[in-house]
Amino acid sequence: MKTSDDLAKVTPIEDAEIVTDESALSTDAATNSVGLSVLEIENIINGYIADLEKLKGDMKVQRDMFNDAFNNDAEYAEQQKKVKEATRIKSGIKQRILKQPAVALVADKLKSMKEEMADVEDAMSSYLEKYRAIANTNQIMGTDGEMREIVYVAKLVKKKV
Repeated sequence: MKTSDDLAKVTPIEDAEIVTDESALSTDAATNSVGLSVLEIENIINGYIADLEKLKGDMKVQRDMFNDAFNNDAEYAEQQKKVKEATRIKSGIKQRILKQPAVALVADKLKSMKEEMADVEDAMSSYLEKYRAIANTNQIMGTDGEMREIVYVAKLVKKKV
């Protein structure tokens, strides 16, 4: 796991020059001493991946121990059975209500509104990228006078093969 000292060494990445040209890595010693190479950044990312995998494993062990404390308690198990039965009854009532034509209509309307919202957000995301590139800023003033910041979230997912 990364310590605060490790993070302090890594966090000023926005100030560092990222070297992507392989020939520059071997020939330009001044750039290498100031900037981070792609290989160095890749190694840092892989270190974080390893840290996350270890934390996930450790969390699973702790979560299992935590859950076992509840599952091994007779009073808790009895109450859990009551909760499951109440949930089953509640689900049956919910399904009956969902079959009513007026409720089904509202549910369909909500579903289509949610899909429309996702489409609008996707379109806006594309325009925000264009705006940021053209205006050279990550802020935009809304019609309500509120200043908003354009943010991007990077996430690492396993590639499907």
